[in-house]
Amino acid sequence: MSKKISVILFPILYVVTIIICIYFSYNKGLTGDTGDYFQMAENLPKLTNNIFPLLYSITIYVISLIGLSTFTSSKIVGLICLIIILSISIRNNFYKKEIILTLGFKIFSIFYFSWSEPLFITLFIVYIYLYHQYEEKKISNIKFTFLASTILFLLFITRYSGLFILISLIIYQFWNYLKDKKINYTLIKTTFISGCLSILYLIFNYLNFGNFFGDRKRFELKNTESFFSQVKNNFITFSHAINPIYTEIDYSILAIRISIIISFLFSILFLFQLIKIKNWILNKSFYRFLITNAIVYFLFILITSLNTKIDGLNFRLLLPSIFIFYFLIIINYIENKRNINIIYILIFLSILINTASVIPSFSN
Repeated sequence: MSKKISVILFPILYVVTIIICIYFSYNKGLTGDTGDYFQMAENLPKLTNNIFPLLYSITIYVISLIGLSTFTSSKIVGLICLIIILSISIRNNFYKKEIILTLGFKIFSIFYFSWSEPLFITLFIVYIYLYHQYEEKKISNIKFTFLASTILFLLFITRYSGLFILISLIIYQFWNYLKDKKINYTLIKTTFISGCLSILYLIFNYLNFGNFFGDRKRFELKNTESFFSQVKNNFITFSHAINPIYTEIDYSILAIRISIIISFLFSILFLFQLIKIKNWILNKSFYRFLITNAIVYFLFILITSLNTKIDGLNFRLLLPSIFIFYFLIIINYIENKRNINIIYILIFLSILINTASVIPSFSN
């Protein structure tokens, strides 16, 4: 029964919940960043700015060619991305139950928004799937190099933070070399090719827009915030980001203020669980690959957050790291045959709360 709940019921609930939120929410999953993405998509094939990389806007533009609005196209992108993740895990039996349950820790809610994150996390999961297939020798070295290099490049042209995933691969190779004293030439070639492609994209940016990583003038408005304030805000947003239940935060609502305390408690439990399974993670190469990506990505996001002062360590910025952290915890639960009823309860709460938080009659 529990397998049917995770593999059949939850995917259906995720898709239905997203559709309900799109139709009945007060903001339709649109934010300030959405306007920039839509403007870039509507101006294609003419290039107007590089505030964000191009791939997400290109996907919206391509779908809109069949006569749909940019809004509708963006929602279709989100749903297609969710379906791709579910298809990869279910059809290829790639940690099927674990991925579906991990999505239930509020990650599914990201597919409701018109952001690049749905595309980014989809490409990231495809990337870790490819690495798993490579490690299990279910894919040739040449095929892995070609596909993984392509995915790493697509990650970079979806979000500039995709560069941190490439850096993670470099650090992972260095870690493996220190551990085994062996050089993995397949991973080196993958790193080199994706790195060259990323450099070409940066050159393209510079030639067309005069900068490498987007217009930095938009960062100047928040540069007066003190370092202490940044640390405090990052601590609050990080605690909120890693809670497994709700995505939205609104300090004008008393219940959500209380949620900061709940989020902090979740963060303590979360970190405790990771420490508890540390040796289990380090004993398997694939898990080391995952945790390297999670930690390196988190550290570089922290550094750039403190440097640019744009956003705190919010759910959007930390999405790949959060996905991996919870993914590993759930894998451990299932491998050790621990009672996962608490996970089912948290997922049902996540679906209810994330739906209620964006529907006017509940959120007001």
